Amino acid sequence: MVQGIANNNYWNNEGRIFKRFNRSMVQVEIALADLPASASSAGIWLTKDSQNTLIVEKHRDITDPQYNTNVFIVERVNGNDTFVYVSPVLPSSNFDTYRIKKNLSGYEVYYNGAFVYAGNLNLTGYNKVELVGVARAAGDQIHAQFRNYKER
Repeated sequence: MVQGIANNNYWNNEGRIFKRFNRSMVQVEIALADLPASASSAGIWLTKDSQNTLIVEKHRDITDPQYNTNVFIVERVNGNDTFVYVSPVLPSSNFDTYRIKKNLSGYEVYYNGAFVYAGNLNLTGYNKVELVGVARAAGDQIHAQFRNYKER
């Protein structure tokens, strides 16, 4: 669980749980409470290093409503973020299942068992899984829960 009140501005408030990853699939259930915040997110990240990460998250966003979604996918390559997928499904406070599956041509993302996106980012060397909760601005509140973590 990641919870608290942000004390910095611009996505510098975060809590992380991480572990080494050498499998081809990772899955976790995520709940993100609807608390007062300009934006907050809870997600599962596959990380190579500080400059290269695949981010799949539940994202609440009042400031930029186009990113207010249950499935938000960002490819961070060499420190540059590319927003590759934003679902039209609004974020719920319920637990939803997120799965990332590596394959030979990149990766696949599943949401509550349904396939939602295929990317061609090469995930070779992405050997760390992070469960991350982030709040955007000072005073924003976050309560993110993670359960039923699995990898294969």
